[in-house]
Amino acid sequence: MVVKMNGHRMKGLFATRSYRPGDRVVRVEGEVVPKPTRWTVQVAPGVHVDAKAPLAFMNHHCRPNCQVVGYEVRALSPIRSGDELTFDYNASEDELAEPFRCSCCNRLIRGRLAGPVAGEAEGLAQAGRPASWDATQS
Repeated sequence: MVVKMNGHRMKGLFATRSYRPGDRVVRVEGEVVPKPTRWTVQVAPGVHVDAKAPLAFMNHHCRPNCQVVGYEVRALSPIRSGDELTFDYNASEDELAEPFRCSCCNRLIRGRLAGPVAGEAEGLAQAGRPASWDATQS
């Protein structure tokens, strides 16, 4: 894996090899902390890991190619060398310490317990999700 600039002018994590669905891409390593921060990854209810490089550079995407499964990040779909590695923060985080607007659909990313806010059906549709989408279903 390599960290480099992506199409949104921010650092991202890119594959340097191919992965098949279900393959382990990276292990979630770091100090377990009591609350979410900008750099933590939630691995279980109430368990947040202060992610270290390279995982700290894995960005959100509404159509991710990876998912967090406990202390591992696994491929959801085929990944080729050179693809940016992403996961849906709403699918793994109960609540984000720093909610933000998604660069692929413009919806507010807040975590699965917070879910999408009213009036964001258009952004969900652009991301290929139904307006009734519930982050807990991801």
